[in-house]
Amino acid sequence: MEKQITPIPEHKPLWDHQREAVKKAIQGDYYALFFQMGAGKTGTAIEILRNIYWRHRRVLRTLILCPPVVITNWYREFGVFSKCQPHVRTLAGTGAKRLKYFEQAIADDPNKIFVTNYESITTVKKLAQAIGLWRPEVLILDECFDGSTLVDTPQGRRPISDIRVGDYVYNALGISQVKSTIVRTKHGKVVLEYGGEKIVCSLNHPFLTETRGWVEAQYLYKGEKLVKTTSSMRILQREYCTQERKSFLFKELFREIHGSAEKNISEIDRCFSETKQVTRMATRQEEGRKIETIRLDSIEVYKPRNIKPEDENTFYDLTIEGHPSFSVNGALVHNSHRCKTHNSRRTKAAIKLADAASYRFLLTGTPILNGHQDIWSQFRILDGGKAFGESFYKFKLRYFFDKNEGFKHKNNYFPNWQPRSGIEREFNKKIYQVATRVLKKDCLDLPPFVRTTIPVELTPAQKSAYKQMYDNFIAYIEGKACIAQIAVTKALRLQQIVTGFYVDDQEQIHEFDQAPRLQALKELLEDITPGAKVIVWACFKQNYKSIRGLLDDMGIEYCWITGGMNDKDRQKSVDRIKYDKRCRVILCNQQAAGEGVNLTSCSYAIYYSRNFSLGADEQSEARCYRGGSEIHNKVTRIDLVTPGTIDEQVIDALRTKKKVSEHILQVSRKKLLA
Repeated sequence: MEKQITPIPEHKPLWDHQREAVKKAIQGDYYALFFQMGAGKTGTAIEILRNIYWRHRRVLRTLILCPPVVITNWYREFGVFSKCQPHVRTLAGTGAKRLKYFEQAIADDPNKIFVTNYESITTVKKLAQAIGLWRPEVLILDECFDGSTLVDTPQGRRPISDIRVGDYVYNALGISQVKSTIVRTKHGKVVLEYGGEKIVCSLNHPFLTETRGWVEAQYLYKGEKLVKTTSSMRILQREYCTQERKSFLFKELFREIHGSAEKNISEIDRCFSETKQVTRMATRQEEGRKIETIRLDSIEVYKPRNIKPEDENTFYDLTIEGHPSFSVNGALVHNSHRCKTHNSRRTKAAIKLADAASYRFLLTGTPILNGHQDIWSQFRILDGGKAFGESFYKFKLRYFFDKNEGFKHKNNYFPNWQPRSGIEREFNKKIYQVATRVLKKDCLDLPPFVRTTIPVELTPAQKSAYKQMYDNFIAYIEGKACIAQIAVTKALRLQQIVTGFYVDDQEQIHEFDQAPRLQALKELLEDITPGAKVIVWACFKQNYKSIRGLLDDMGIEYCWITGGMNDKDRQKSVDRIKYDKRCRVILCNQQAAGEGVNLTSCSYAIYYSRNFSLGADEQSEARCYRGGSEIHNKVTRIDLVTPGTIDEQVIDALRTKKKVSEHILQVSRKKLLA
């Protein structure tokens, strides 16, 4: 029996679950930390590094790959959990800037700890080469392969792998419901960059272009203009002045409408008059009538040559109600989009680095069993193929079967890989030999989490507006012509009214003369802020404006994290609410501040308005209720809710972990909503 390695004394006291994970991890060369958000996986990883460095009597060449939003947090945590911070360097900015800084940092002493995002080993070629020559001895992958292609939804951008039947996404009609999800494996791929994002798709994936209409990805060219989704909505509503261009793109989009052969122009116009409000809500910030486009910055086409089974790529497809399109990073695309592949650039680059490293560690808050290619990819990086083999193709054949194999002779065949019966036990045995799974509720001695609801009544003007909108909503969803995306849009408008404003048909925003919800917030802040810090969550831009005005009038110092902020400004707000005693409130949007942000200095979270995402709600709660919140006697969530309105339906769905949009429509059909 091998002698157990004893951990060195801790730099900062650890929780029991962290201490146990460190003890297990330092016995070998690789380990995975599956810690739920807020359970302290970063601090645990740093303690593991301390033990490794002590054993070697020096800081080893260490590369930490993580999402951009947590790069700064890694640097700061090194200062909390170790004395290694002087050796830590963060790589950000342009590729040239990163390369220059990297080369300068290793010139005097190569034994450094670099923290950067995954793009440094994929898209920045010279830097990737320099990192390869540097030969990191320790590789840490934090939240690896979470970079799924993001689909635009009413709740913000979501990974395509998380989209389920019944969810709502933006498309050419406005908001439409997902009818089905499909997974395909194909050979070849196209890598596109536009709008600051990288998209990987199949060769024949169509994109809507300004001058050529629908064009397969493999035939696009650098500099080509892709039509924005919001513009496609306007084109179908025929709101543009350029008749020739309007007519061409209108026909390209119009012919894809389901059942359009049986409909005439007047019927389509009637349909779109209902969706005009959602389009205006989505495009309020865009002025003018010109067609908005996104320039294609780069394109790389990988066509199959000598086709091998192991060179297959896995792609995701969505079938959408009303129109076969959906929005990816602001651009309108047709069906069949890629999410994650076992042989993606990122995977290959990580495998190459991992094979040369002496120590390898994976960190994620999500169990790895979310997708079979994730299991193989991550464990191929972690253990070099010991658990699940070096070949993805052999792995797939051993543990999965093609449910559609009987249809191979048909033209529309595509494989549907499903897990074989009884593999879960074998998977868990192999995974948890070299991994620790930690749930926050099982390991942290957190203070009580208190939920409370503050009722807020409507003014007569709000009641009148709400009743009118609600009657229209009920009449619509009970009608035979009910279109789900329009119903959800009307539900959003109801939520706007209860928070204190509405948007008219001319896209003008109107605030009600009296705002009971704002007054309720004022009273809460007067009581809370003298002795505690507060997060105020809101989901509408008009809410931000009203709340900022209130805070200014009250003389309360505050900061904010909302959409469109860069990482530097976002971190400034995090630091201010944490370290500045004068700053008492941070105003946040659930999508912008829901991940990668530690707000444990706040012991109160007030929800002024909410979106329809259960995931966003849970993430927002974890910003102040996590490791570190034990400094408070309790953490309190306060929901401002108007009785008898859509507020109650949203709260009920969130607390019972139901899909909010479906719950609202179901309850409304039963006429239980106000």
